[in-house]
Amino acid sequence: MNRKILGFTLLVFFVLSCQFLYAKSVPPEIGTTKTFSSQNSIYSIDIKILGYPDNSPSECSLKQNNEILWTKQLPTTPGFVDISNDGNYFVLVNWGWYDEGGFKSISFYKGDGELLKTVELGGGLRWISKTCLSGNGKYYLIADRSSQVTLYRVATQTTSWDKKIGDKKTESDLNNILISQDGAYILISTFNHTTYNVHFSYLNREGKLLWEKEIIRGYSFNKNLIWLSEDGLNFKIRDLNQKKWLEFENNKNRIVLKKTSISTQ
Repeated sequence: MNRKILGFTLLVFFVLSCQFLYAKSVPPEIGTTKTFSSQNSIYSIDIKILGYPDNSPSECSLKQNNEILWTKQLPTTPGFVDISNDGNYFVLVNWGWYDEGGFKSISFYKGDGELLKTVELGGGLRWISKTCLSGNGKYYLIADRSSQVTLYRVATQTTSWDKKIGDKKTESDLNNILISQDGAYILISTFNHTTYNVHFSYLNREGKLLWEKEIIRGYSFNKNLIWLSEDGLNFKIRDLNQKKWLEFENNKNRIVLKKTSISTQ
């Protein structure tokens, strides 16, 4: 009798465990709206959820200073939306596997809502964690969880370069990416999830590495670690060990430490 009870208990546990492992993530509620803004906060886009994100359209509204310029239905549901500071371009990263955080394509649009092109992501899906559009709308940067980074030229919707960023000797996870207003300079922070070492990389738009630095055990969850000026010629990295910001200057591609300041957060 005890064996029967034990067997039945194990069977129930197995069934419940399988349901838990394969249960879908809770989808966003239909009708909810998420807002995305340009870097200068002048333009914003509201995305209204019309169905399950993997294979449903969505409603898109472009606003200027909170005044609606137009509203239209999109054929996809984006998880990332970036808008140029002049409102002339916006870029969407479209869901492909919402349950697991996978994206299937990138759609480039003109500010009037005209679709320029949808680019399918290599391999069918990509686990993108950060995106940013240069303020002038000419360059679009995406990075996935494993710190594979891609730069696109918006006007032609083509790839400028695609490469792994960070410490090449170990597996790196992405922390953050930033791009200057004209797209000329890029600052990226990655980290190793076992050692918590942080790697900082400063590149130009051609993908050339101009400067890099590693800080041992310098990563902390949900901490802002990098800052980039609008022209990209000045940048800061955060040293959590010393509780300081280190500010660097690009002087004709010669990177020099400019000053340090106390980190209060």
